[in-house]
Amino acid sequence: AKEHYPVDLSRIYMVGYSLGGFMTARHGIRWPERFAAVGIGGMLFANGPTGLHRQNDIDWPGETITPEMVAHAAEVKLPVCVCMGEHEILGLLPVWKDEPPFTPPGGDASEERGDRIDLSGKNKIASVNNWREIAGCARIPEEAVRAAAQEEGDIVTKKLGFPTEKTSVEVREGRNYLIGDCVNQKGENLARFVCVEGASHWPTRALTELTWEFIRRFSRDPATGELICTVY
Repeated sequence: AKEHYPVDLSRIYMVGYSLGGFMTARHGIRWPERFAAVGIGGMLFANGPTGLHRQNDIDWPGETITPEMVAHAAEVKLPVCVCMGEHEILGLLPVWKDEPPFTPPGGDASEERGDRIDLSGKNKIASVNNWREIAGCARIPEEAVRAAAQEEGDIVTKKLGFPTEKTSVEVREGRNYLIGDCVNQKGENLARFVCVEGASHWPTRALTELTWEFIRRFSRDPATGELICTVY
C-alpha cells in the first residue's frame, strides 16, 4: 500500500464487523504498535484461546490472547471502540448473561477443533476487563459487574451489563446509542463501548459514524510509537 498510495503512517486503523471484528480484536492486541486505534462491530471477545475456526469451507487458524499480550497493548496504548447490537445472535449483551456456546455455520463443534465460541458471562466479562486494562483502567471483579449491571439505575450500565466511568446516550436515525466510556486516572478515554438499542447483528450507518468519530481522535508517531490524541 505504501508503494502505491500516500499512506499516512501515523493514522493506520483496523476496523472489522462480525468475524472481521473478532480478528480485529486479536490482531490489534497482538500487534498494537501497528495501529493508531481499532474499531470492532458486532463482536466483543478479547480473551483466552480460540481453536481452529471453520467457516465457508475455510479454516482460520486459532490464536490465544495472553495476559502478556494484554499488558503489552496497555503499555503501547491501543484505543478501541466496540459497538454491539442489543439483540446480537451471539447474545453479547448484557455481558454478565450466560449464553450457550455458539458454533458458526459450517463449523465443527468437536472438542478437537474447538470451533465453539465461549459465550459465558465469565468470558465476556474477562474480555471487557482486558479492554479496560489496555485502556489503563482498573479491572472490575466479576461479582461487582453482575451486581452493578442488575441494579436499577443507569440505562447504559443496564444495557451493556457492566459499569463504566462515563455514560451517555445519543439518538441517531431514530435509534438510541448507549455509550459507556472507560476513563483512566489520567483522564484518558481510550475504550468506548456502544449498545445499539433494538438492533440485531447488522451494522447501521450511525454505528460506523460513531466508530470513526472515536478512533479518528488518535494517531501514533511512526518514529517513537507514541500515541497522540487530539481530544479526550
